[in-house]
Amino acid sequence: MTIKTPVLPGLALCASLAFAPLAHAAVTEVEGAAGGGIVPWALLAPSTPTASFTYVNTGDYSLTSLGVSGTVFKRLELSYARQAFNTESVGLGTINVDTFGAKVKLLDMSAMLPQVAVGVMYKVNEDRGKLVAGGVPFRDDTGVDTYVAATKVLKVAGKNVLVDATVRMTKANQLGILGFGATGAGNSNAYSANFEGSAGLFVTAHTIVGAEYRMKPDNFAGSGLKENDWWDVFFAYIPNPHFSVTAAYANLGDIVQPVCNSGKCGAREKGLYLQVQANY
Repeated sequence: MTIKTPVLPGLALCASLAFAPLAHAAVTEVEGAAGGGIVPWALLAPSTPTASFTYVNTGDYSLTSLGVSGTVFKRLELSYARQAFNTESVGLGTINVDTFGAKVKLLDMSAMLPQVAVGVMYKVNEDRGKLVAGGVPFRDDTGVDTYVAATKVLKVAGKNVLVDATVRMTKANQLGILGFGATGAGNSNAYSANFEGSAGLFVTAHTIVGAEYRMKPDNFAGSGLKENDWWDVFFAYIPNPHFSVTAAYANLGDIVQPVCNSGKCGAREKGLYLQVQANY
């Protein structure tokens, strides 16, 4: 039995209270999939074309991501995103990664069960030469992530709360910005399973506050290029079914700290995450 949408008219546009026949998310994950800011959810992108722009600035580095997505047959989501990572004082210029994604809904949300989806991301690092020049001990410049996600909306103290749990198999180093896998003693070129999770409270029909956590692989452990887990706290505003804006405080841990020219940058990167999304 599928639950009907509660009395929250604005949320059929968002995480859609995930009870609509085609639930969709009002935020695009930084790699292009519908979901939270750093975690893909089981919810799908809108059926109409969707575009997003994401900007992250941690002081030492900045990242922009342009994404497009859409859902066909109420079950298959297709997405593309280009991430441009500005290495700033590290001196490697801008590193670009293309991410092509697909997500298939396996199970609709019901009174007892979450919505469940499986997804795949094919990633291409367009700047292999810059990584080689910087001495990054990566193995490949392409990689494939796979994941399974479960998303559920619960009623808690009269409010709707969205929770998501995702498990991802990946070899990507910093989303693929530093390539995939690693070479060298003590490093890893194996896939690892990483947990990701989100929780969001619908404060009103048009506003959500929440937090996310994303485990990261640590393929460069033997090279001193430590990769830490990510987390954020976010606020999303969805004024209508066609537009949303999300702001967050993001903590991305250490990023290529040992090769930073100043000796200080790259440590415990944290700062602003901002995204706008529109669908037509």
